[in-house]
Amino acid sequence: MFPRSRNSVSRIRGFFRGNLAKPPRREARMPASRPIPIPIPTPIPAPTPIPIPAPTPIPIPAPTLSRHPRIFLLLSLRRRIRARATCSSPPGCWSSL
Repeated sequence: MFPRSRNSVSRIRGFFRGNLAKPPRREARMPASRPIPIPIPTPIPAPTPIPIPAPTPIPIPAPTLSRHPRIFLLLSLRRRIRARATCSSPPGCWSSL
């Protein structure tokens, strides 16, 4: 007879006494297929955003009355008339404008 380990002998005795035999250990039946550890990627921290200063608003001047085409024409005519009135050389100093 082959030499038996104590564990197998007690199992056989227990089986014949009416107790159900313990199922053999899983490791004994087949090598345990250990799950392959999947490396969990560590999250790469997002780079800290560089604060971009908000563009300074360029002041847009409100349209003044002198920029209106008709009023601009009237003001320029007024300047010409004043210049002509103050000028002494005939026939008016149109070139001084």
